[in-house]
Amino acid sequence: MDTKQNHVTEDDINLPELIINLWRNKALILTICIICMLSAYVYKLNLPKNFKIIITINEPNNNLFKPFSDVYEKKNNYQSLFLYNLLKLQNLNDFVEQNEKIENFSAYLEKKEITAKQFLKDYRFGQFQEGKKNNVNTFFLIIPEEFKDNKFLDDYIKFIKNKTIFEIIENIRTNLLIVIEIHKNNLDISKKINLKNPILLSVDSHSLTNVIYKPSELYYEDSKVLSEKLIQLEKLLVLLVDLDKALTTHDPILGKEMYLNDSKSLNFLLALGLLFGLFLSVLIIFFRKILKKN
Repeated sequence: MDTKQNHVTEDDINLPELIINLWRNKALILTICIICMLSAYVYKLNLPKNFKIIITINEPNNNLFKPFSDVYEKKNNYQSLFLYNLLKLQNLNDFVEQNEKIENFSAYLEKKEITAKQFLKDYRFGQFQEGKKNNVNTFFLIIPEEFKDNKFLDDYIKFIKNKTIFEIIENIRTNLLIVIEIHKNNLDISKKINLKNPILLSVDSHSLTNVIYKPSELYYEDSKVLSEKLIQLEKLLVLLVDLDKALTTHDPILGKEMYLNDSKSLNFLLALGLLFGLFLSVLIIFFRKILKKN
């Protein structure tokens, strides 16, 4: 029984003795903590600096598209197509590979031993969040310090603007040409019907079916209407040039801000260094005590 009691007593933690022991080794604890905090500080200084760029997109005036309302797809409008192109990873990848304005970009990729696609994965891009909601017209890009003065996101947005303008103009032009072709065919049919002098059936008030010859003037009127519509549609093709110019001169960037994306603050790293220093110093003191007993 006495042996067991002595064994328990030896294993029990003597708190006053522990505190005295820690106090006696305060110089060691302080030294280790300072070393760990200095290590955390040096680590922070050597961390690669990333910058977060936030840009708000400026929508073009919808009145620009009003003349083309009959052939302009509202579901697939300019702004929707612009935002779709902006968020498409392949477009961002194409821009990175084609962009010659980014100074020493190839050298940067070689130095880091990464590809353009890996670069895009490392430096996130997407819609900016305010709380839990995405801001539809606001986007962010996190880039390394080397490219903070290269207007990386500005150039990418201009690249997307040009791509979207080309696609939307071609879309409207294609739709216009289809409608023009339909009107031309209808005009030809109208003229042929007029030459054949077709018979129309109508029912009079006595429910008797009579054969009526449509006056030729009405055929000419139909032809004139179709011809006038064709003239208007062909004018829209010319107006496409003005639309192209208006969209090209439009500035897609409404607002922009950039700040250091500091994911690991200095205070956090210093506190972490202090805690690790305390833990390490206590561990050293504990093992020293065990070695003395042995």
